[in-house]
Amino acid sequence: MEPATTLVENQTTSTTSAPEAIQEENKDTLTKASSADSQKENKPTATEANTEETATPRTNQDTVTTSTSSTRKDPSSTSASDTTQVVTETESTPQSSTLKETSDKISTSETNNFQEEQDVTAVKSVVTTQIIEAKTVAGVASASQSQATNLVASQVLASVRASGTASDATAEEPASKELVSTDQDGKSLKISYNGTLTENDSLKFAVWSDENGQDDLRWYDASTMGTALASYANHKGFGSYNVHTYSFEGGQAHGLSAITVTVPKPNVSTAVDKVNDSTYKITVSNVPKYISSIVVPIWSDVNDQDGIRWTNASKQSDGSYLSVTDLSKHHFESGKYNVHVYYELNNGQMSGQATLATSMTLPAVTGVAAEVDDLNGYAPSVSVRNQLASAVKMITDQGYQVGFTMFDAKTGQGIAYNSNQRFYVASSIKGIYVASLVAQNPLALNNNYSTIQNVLYYSSNEGYNYLRSAYGSGYIANWMSQVGVDTSLAKPNYPNISADELAKLWKRNYQYFETDSTGKQLSQLYTRPNLSPIHSVLGSQYTTKTKAGWIGMTGYHATNDAGIVSTPKGDYVVATTTNADGKLGLLNDLVSAINKAYLESKN
Repeated sequence: MEPATTLVENQTTSTTSAPEAIQEENKDTLTKASSADSQKENKPTATEANTEETATPRTNQDTVTTSTSSTRKDPSSTSASDTTQVVTETESTPQSSTLKETSDKISTSETNNFQEEQDVTAVKSVVTTQIIEAKTVAGVASASQSQATNLVASQVLASVRASGTASDATAEEPASKELVSTDQDGKSLKISYNGTLTENDSLKFAVWSDENGQDDLRWYDASTMGTALASYANHKGFGSYNVHTYSFEGGQAHGLSAITVTVPKPNVSTAVDKVNDSTYKITVSNVPKYISSIVVPIWSDVNDQDGIRWTNASKQSDGSYLSVTDLSKHHFESGKYNVHVYYELNNGQMSGQATLATSMTLPAVTGVAAEVDDLNGYAPSVSVRNQLASAVKMITDQGYQVGFTMFDAKTGQGIAYNSNQRFYVASSIKGIYVASLVAQNPLALNNNYSTIQNVLYYSSNEGYNYLRSAYGSGYIANWMSQVGVDTSLAKPNYPNISADELAKLWKRNYQYFETDSTGKQLSQLYTRPNLSPIHSVLGSQYTTKTKAGWIGMTGYHATNDAGIVSTPKGDYVVATTTNADGKLGLLNDLVSAINKAYLESKN
């Protein structure tokens, strides 16, 4: 039982009012005060008369005084006289008749003093009668008079405090847990009534914030389980929220509970940690449960905000949020960086918090190393960038151009460089054509097995030309259409194609090899090519499925290789395209650097 409180007539203090809608709803059904009662007698309102003076435990000498009606007259009576009933606790042992008189019936009445000529925005009281059947409280019969009086008085106070008016109520045995409890999540306040509900009970929760009074008051109907969700979008700001619980029966509203819930204002913590030479992670912690999304803008002081980047932070299992920034997105600038945090508030609006400024330094990154693009969040380290740049330089120093694309077959994370420049495809197209043909016409594999084997093992031009003449370009055109590659590239036997386009087509090959039984059978013919830089460099460590192409003659210049590499950390798609005149060995260092980048991306 909570500490009892002394009730003193005509003493005024600040209390939380019941929602105005309840008071208005009951106004017509409750007995109105007579004109005699309306005379200026300075009678206290319900809120003024029933207030909590202190929240300290009551001693045996405390006095409980309530304003009550002296008689229960016929409703047609036009006048009523008021008396004061005083229950005084003493240390003496009560007589049984005194205990019965105290416990059986304590009634209170409150007079509605609302005056329309005054600019009053809330009805402070209504006329009603409150009866508390103390005999239903377990243990009263055997308790001392002091204990019984304390129990009854505190229940009167709790009921008045809950309803804001003195509605009919019956005291019950205190529950082992709170009558009404709440829980906060990302979008709403979950309210649960823990008492017993009957089929005839109609339960409602009134919810509003302390900010600006009751201007965001909302009513929520409880479910049959006694629960409701109060969406934060219906309310304002942070701080204290009032949750009042009412039952409705026969047009009457009965206050059951009044609690206050605190929705704390966010005050997140942010930490910046170095992952590698060019990558930093931002961890946002101390995030309240009601925040469901966080974005992190970051920029350097160099050239103001020209390099600002926004990243969506991902929620971690411990409730924190993680964002990763790649300094390549900020032109590899060293120095001071500004990190801010923006989060979606409970009302759907975004709010920002300037968290910190931090210094990020890295070795100088220029040229090709700075031009390597990351795909879907992987940011290669400076050392990997420099290795890729060195491999590219080996090709460009001989007067050739090169492009490449690599990404994880499942996540899409990877890297790219000059990946949109088209080169002559040479025999690399054969690996795409065969897969598209067999996927859409499985009998072609059985009918042309030796031809297909020669095309994939030995890059047979005769076999490829035969398949093209027998089956046409429709199958490969469909293949291209499915992955967003220009279908006009299907008609030439050997089109010009970019590393990005070739990688997309190999991703389609991968899906077919992984999900179709005939596709799995066909994929084995890609594992033992006669010539392939990817297979030569990585085939002893991993399973590779590739098809290279090369040529060096007037008007035709190419050294390409593309396919799938399966490692213990995952599978990735890779495509390299150059105009290097059939010099397959120039790709070896590039294949090794690309593989190193993939392994780093999986750490």
